[in-house]
Amino acid sequence: MSLAHLLVYTTTLFGLAWVVGHAKVSLPLRLWLADRGKFAVILVELIECPGCFGFWAGGIAGTLLAPHIGHPGWQGRLLVSVVASFYTAGANVLLAKLCGLAPGGLTSNNDGEVIT
Repeated sequence: MSLAHLLVYTTTLFGLAWVVGHAKVSLPLRLWLADRGKFAVILVELIECPGCFGFWAGGIAGTLLAPHIGHPGWQGRLLVSVVASFYTAGANVLLAKLCGLAPGGLTSNNDGEVIT
């Protein structure tokens, strides 16, 4: 994997994390989900966390990309998936800090109520 591929991968998954977790286009879905209960509020907070979202998105992307970068078989997929998870989580946190992205769009108070 070249540096250009890594740059495309990093910016693509950071963009995905931003669109899903912070963009206005996904706000109605996040609000709808947060109204479903305390567990759903926790899920929304995890979606809005760039590192948390990056970990799971990186794992999925790593599993899908492993055969294309020379790691066939379940061992290769597992290895690339784990490395991609941690790399994407860290990259998303660093990029979020550099961009001034707030830790979350929706937060909840101790009563589980959603605050926008």
